[in-house]
Amino acid sequence: MVIVQSRDVDTSATLQAELRPSGELVVTARVASPEGSDGSDDYEAVYTVRADEVPRLCALLAVDPGELLEGLQGWLAPHGTAAAATWRAWLKAHDVAYELTVR
Repeated sequence: MVIVQSRDVDTSATLQAELRPSGELVVTARVASPEGSDGSDDYEAVYTVRADEVPRLCALLAVDPGELLEGLQGWLAPHGTAAAATWRAWLKAHDVAYELTVR
């Protein structure tokens, strides 16, 4: 599910969330340079919350597990381009275990 998507002349940014069949929550933040550029500023940050942490995450967000993605969208979308930073800060502030992969 796309949480936030923005595009201007310099860059495009997307924040997506996916609940995998394994029960893991994966939130991906992508920033891409405009078409035709060398792509040197492109990056992707992938936040993976293990399945055993997802029920706690739902409790902290006060959402039912079946509504997790919609709850994330409703909470993070108003933050616009700051949504990824808001997500990471919230995970840290609530001591939610996650794995971060940056490409």
